[in-house]
Amino acid sequence: MRFACFFMITVILSSVAVSELVNDVDLMYSVEIPETWKREIISETHHQFYDSTGSYSSVISIRCYDISVDNSFYDPEEWARASYLSYIINVQSTLTPDGVALSDPFGVTIYYDSSDAKQNDSLWAGDIYAKFYSTDTTLDSWAEYVRYTSNDIYGYEIYAIGFADDMDTAVGYYASIIDGFRLGTKSATINNAVKRKGISTVEKNTFSSDLLGRICNQNGKRAKVKAPGVYLINRKRTELINLR
Repeated sequence: MRFACFFMITVILSSVAVSELVNDVDLMYSVEIPETWKREIISETHHQFYDSTGSYSSVISIRCYDISVDNSFYDPEEWARASYLSYIINVQSTLTPDGVALSDPFGVTIYYDSSDAKQNDSLWAGDIYAKFYSTDTTLDSWAEYVRYTSNDIYGYEIYAIGFADDMDTAVGYYASIIDGFRLGTKSATINNAVKRKGISTVEKNTFSSDLLGRICNQNGKRAKVKAPGVYLINRKRTELINLR
């Protein structure tokens, strides 16, 4: 399944020079990142990468899910395909066919593609590029480039998220870094890992959803919200804003 616009097809072809290798035995991945990029360990299942110079303001994250403890899915690839479809449905359900917002924020899918084996050059992966807007016009719009894939017993969500102006300009750069993730690496060598404070970031909510696009909480029960949200840290006030 593929939907694209000319803008995304052209920008996604850009490449990125790499110089630092990060290997992680816990989340089972390795990735080469630009020299100025750093890694932040958010949790045992979530690692984040950012440009320490601020030239690229969006951040890249990888989240790892152990599907062997979840009886809802036959295997990790089924989880990845279900998550991909659910994300698209969640975004598209925020607007009516006439473009009337059903939630705040509301989103638009710019690009999605599930036709290729992208990760590790052999693993199925589904990509989505979506933009989000608030009915409060004083807040900036933002965008997410999200990839769902799987390997071994794990499902992976790898994504870049940031303000729309930066994402529109550099989404191909971020996609190139995401393409470089290799899943299944067992080396324990870790390079270029730091903790940071005071750097603006964007972060996803802890929502999950079923195949119909209905949002659930972490216990699998329906949540009383209409659409997924994201948390942003305002770069000027460094204040956490829930845009849901």
